[in-house]
Amino acid sequence: MKKIILASGSPRRKKILALGGVVFDSITSDVDEDFDPEEDKQKIPVILAERKVRKVFEDYPEKRNVIVIGADTIVVLGKEILNKPGDAGEAYDMLKKLSGKVHEVITGVVMISHEKSLSFSYTTRITFRELSDDQIWDYINLRQPYDKAGGYAIQEEIGPVAVKQIDGSYFNVAGLPFIPTLQLLEEMGYSFT
Repeated sequence: MKKIILASGSPRRKKILALGGVVFDSITSDVDEDFDPEEDKQKIPVILAERKVRKVFEDYPEKRNVIVIGADTIVVLGKEILNKPGDAGEAYDMLKKLSGKVHEVITGVVMISHEKSLSFSYTTRITFRELSDDQIWDYINLRQPYDKAGGYAIQEEIGPVAVKQIDGSYFNVAGLPFIPTLQLLEEMGYSFT
């Protein structure tokens, strides 16, 4: 059985992967997260996830006995990519833009082993209710969501307040599309028995 490494320190991704009964270790991958905003929006999170995975895989001593999994998520409103906010003002601007609108949450997942590399992207469409300034600031002050694409995490207080409709996977919005990730892991040769 190959060892599974999640190239992430995200507690959300760890929790989602563990729901599938996958036993894994976690190694945070510190890589450049810049991207070309003109790139295909479906490819951007895959490119970012691949950087994380390759860094962990290259540094791992037992390459023949490991599968490294990585993911990255972007939020897209129209043609604009809402990355991680740098401060409270940016978080407010992002949530104000998302208020009352439909946006996409796109996660790229990449897996690498000694034998092969596989990847996919998954999109969920989210419809936000209209949010008041007080609702936005209360959330920002409570959670300081500066490490979250689009300035929010669906599983936190903002989720029940803001989300009117989800078209696609809730788990994708939380950071890792559950079933597609498990299916790709099987394609990589991982056995769940």
